[in-house]
Amino acid sequence: MPDFFEAFQLARSGVQYQRFEQRLQRLLSLSLSVILRTPTGVVRLNMRPIQRAYTPRDGCEARRLLASENRSKQLSLLPSDLRRYGIVLDPAFHEYLRDNPVLLPLTLMRRFHARPLFWDAASYLLYRCWSAKTQSRITWSQVRRQLASVDQHDRRLVKSLNRVTEEIRKDYPDFPAHVEAGTHDL
Repeated sequence: MPDFFEAFQLARSGVQYQRFEQRLQRLLSLSLSVILRTPTGVVRLNMRPIQRAYTPRDGCEARRLLASENRSKQLSLLPSDLRRYGIVLDPAFHEYLRDNPVLLPLTLMRRFHARPLFWDAASYLLYRCWSAKTQSRITWSQVRRQLASVDQHDRRLVKSLNRVTEEIRKDYPDFPAHVEAGTHDL
């Protein structure tokens, strides 16, 4: 957790740890179905990305860990500890990630960490650009379905997508994705 908080430049306070714990609880209930179309056929993977999480049980334990953290550089994650802190990934999910890597640079994750729609859009756009073999068009209906935005105003969603692509271009000036005027297709 300290590495996570440091990477995203978050204050290491009780409030931030509580938010982290709430988000982790939501992630623990996440289930994914991935359909892979390969030359040999169609494969469906059903995964629960995070199988288990080991975190402080309550505020008292978290405060004790924070106090001990001030005395050392990092929490001990040795197997000999009575409690280990961290997460256990679904083996199929971990294998899928290793077989299908798409980088989302830390600078972008930091920029988008408090904006879920931007994070989703950046992940989606980077993946589509990374995996594309040729220039392609993504219809607006596909974009809407993929991002599953609760925002029903297409114009506002298009504006957000354009802002995401502009921010990605700060790190990748030649980033090829753009929203086509008039059709809203990507």
